[in-house]
Amino acid sequence: MAATIGRLLARFDEPSPHLTGGDAEARSALVRVDGEREEIDANYDRSPGDWPRVEDALRSLADRLATAGDPSVSDAWLSVARATRYQRGRRDDTLSALIEALYWGRGNDHAWWELVDYASAAPHVPMLIALFARVPFENRAGVLSQLLRMSEGRDRLGLLHPAPGARLREELLDVAESQGDRATVAALTGYASLAAEKAGDLDAAAGYWRRAIAAGSTDETVADRFSVLLAKRHEYQEAAQVLRQALVANPDSAEVAERMQRRLARCERNFTDQPAPDE
Repeated sequence: MAATIGRLLARFDEPSPHLTGGDAEARSALVRVDGEREEIDANYDRSPGDWPRVEDALRSLADRLATAGDPSVSDAWLSVARATRYQRGRRDDTLSALIEALYWGRGNDHAWWELVDYASAAPHVPMLIALFARVPFENRAGVLSQLLRMSEGRDRLGLLHPAPGARLREELLDVAESQGDRATVAALTGYASLAAEKAGDLDAAAGYWRRAIAAGSTDETVADRFSVLLAKRHEYQEAAQVLRQALVANPDSAEVAERMQRRLARCERNFTDQPAPDE
C-alpha cells in the first residue's frame, strides 16, 4: 500500500485544474446515484452486481463533470472510491480514485480523511509523511488529528506501534517547520508539551510551550498551563504576553477566559511592581 500511494502521489505534481465550468444535469445525477450507493452500502442483502453497476455510473459522471470543468468532479471521484472500497481486490482502484478526487479538488476534506483512514490499514511512516506534505495548509487540521491518533494507536485500527508513532510525530514537526506551516508547528508543539508535562518534565514542557506560542498558538490549554508555570517562576512579563495572545482569540470556555483574565491582571500588576534592574 505504501508503494502504491507513493506512486499515486505523483499525480499531484501535475498542475491543479482550473474548474470554472458547470453541468447542472450531471450534478443532479451525481446526487441521485450517490444516494443509490449509500442504499447499497446499507443493504446487507445487496446483489453481486449492485456495486459494479453504481460504480460504472459514478465513473461516467466523473468523466462528464471533468469534461465540463465542474468542481463536483472531486466529489464524484470520492463516490467512486466509496463504491470500490468494499469490493474484493479493489484496493488499488480505491486508492487511485481517492487520489483522483484530491487531484480535482485539493481542498476536499472528506477525501483527505478517507485516504488517511484507508492508509491506516498498513501504516508506514515515510508514506504518511509524504502524504501529509501534500496536504494544503488550510486542510491539515483534520489530517493532523487523524495522524496523531494513529501515532498513539488510538485510531480505528490501532496498528502503529509506539516507536514508529513517536517518529511520525517528530517527522510531522520537521515537515511543518521546513514548509513554514506555523499552525501545524503550534499544534504539534502544544501536543508535545502536554505529554511532557504529564511525564513530569516541566522544563521540556516549557520549551514546547514556548515554541507553540512563538508559532502563534492561541490554544487556551497551552496558554493556561504555560502561564501558570511562568507565574510560579515569577516570569510575569512573558506570562502576560502568552495570556494576551490567547485571549485575542476568545477562548471557547468562558470559565477559562475569566480565569486567564484574572491571571493576566495579576501578572501585569506583579510585573509593574518589580524593581528595575538597576534599582
